[in-house]
Amino acid sequence: MADSKITEIENLPVQLAIRLVLDDISYSNPLPSWFDAITIDYSLRELAIHQKLREFANRPVASKPFSILVPKKSGQKRSWPVPSVNEQIMLQACVSSFAGKLDADVLDARVFSYRYNRQEDLLGLVEDQLTAWTRFQDETKRRCEDSQCILQIDLQNAFQSIDRRQFYKFLSRFTTQPVLDLLRTLMEALSVEPGIPLLNNSVFFLGNAYMATVDAIVRESTPEFARFVDDYRIFDSSSERLEKILRNITVELGKAGYQVNPSKLRLGSGQEYLDSVSRLKYKPDTDAMGYVRPTVLRDLMRREDIVKTISMSVSEPDKYLNEGFGRFQLAVIRKFRFNESVAQIVKQIVGEEDLDIEEKEGQGPSTLGRLFAENRELINRMIERLQKYSQDPSEVWRTVWLLYVLKIVDIEHLTKVDADTALRLDNITSTVESSAAGILARLWASAKAGTVVTGENVENLHDLGYMESGMLYCKG
Repeated sequence: MADSKITEIENLPVQLAIRLVLDDISYSNPLPSWFDAITIDYSLRELAIHQKLREFANRPVASKPFSILVPKKSGQKRSWPVPSVNEQIMLQACVSSFAGKLDADVLDARVFSYRYNRQEDLLGLVEDQLTAWTRFQDETKRRCEDSQCILQIDLQNAFQSIDRRQFYKFLSRFTTQPVLDLLRTLMEALSVEPGIPLLNNSVFFLGNAYMATVDAIVRESTPEFARFVDDYRIFDSSSERLEKILRNITVELGKAGYQVNPSKLRLGSGQEYLDSVSRLKYKPDTDAMGYVRPTVLRDLMRREDIVKTISMSVSEPDKYLNEGFGRFQLAVIRKFRFNESVAQIVKQIVGEEDLDIEEKEGQGPSTLGRLFAENRELINRMIERLQKYSQDPSEVWRTVWLLYVLKIVDIEHLTKVDADTALRLDNITSTVESSAAGILARLWASAKAGTVVTGENVENLHDLGYMESGMLYCKG
């Protein structure tokens, strides 16, 4: 039995998990990485992860990770854990070992969210979620154009309502006991609240698949629905039947431990939905119900759009600077900065004459910092927000968000166009770094935080907890 257990652990797709976490999964974390490594020793890392997996299999003990309170759009805050990079790799190795089977066996065409990525030329655990949301919206529109009525329901705190014992029992149908035991150990260590932890796309994929148990409840009342995570849209030609369906579903969901979110409950005709969408033609930041649309992020890698959406969040933080929109913006900025660093290395290697026309004409990645620098009104608003949030212990996440985004500003160019604003930015950053603000904010105010590295001891840093890694990297 012991040999069989070790064999199962040895066969986990560690190499794939390393690439997924470093190149894709970690971008969905609530906090950015302290650094992004352009190169790592993949062979050495694979050996280290296999060793850690064997240790976990023989002695299943994991320490609780650092966690941070991230604001929701409702104004409440939710605890998000941030484990070490290597712990995320181990978790991803478990998930990747059965992800394809899980997706194929429990999810059908009515589910649009967090579907398993089957494009071999695209590195990612799940399909692009912006494209998936667009398909979900298109399906809703198509059904509404058929003169059907629509019932929209959303589960309240869906992932927090999941019974983890039932969750593991559900997953046991798709993997072996040794892998499930390892996954359970990691998940239990990451769970700082009831339900399954809000972590990154690894867990979002599992939680979305587990929502198939809710699909079964909805299907008992009607097969005519579409789903994106816990957002259900149910269709029928009769509003009376939809009201009956809602009553039935509400009762059955209650028995399973879930509640319908009354603030997001909508019942109306398909035409009403289409009319509301058409009225928002010139307001692409919200959907028909007034919630921020993920589709606003389509083509967000355009530099102008990045600056525009950052400005939206800074102007209306209660609406945008939260676990959904704000977290995604962190990922966008992080990807952009990494690509910029890689481009600079390529420029040094290939020479200026081999750059493409766009780069030669000054439209390449490095121009984003200038766009920020030239928007002095935005920079000053960010400074004001940072002054406010850095003095509030409950606003650590927003403080880090501002510090990270400000790191992309081209300070040299800002000094040329507005020396006073450049000085204000330098002063507020220095103030946060030396203030009585929490250690997390002080570390992120340091110049080294959030940079791209080539020569650091990446393997050692990735094995440490989030705060330990940050203190060693930024101050060590």
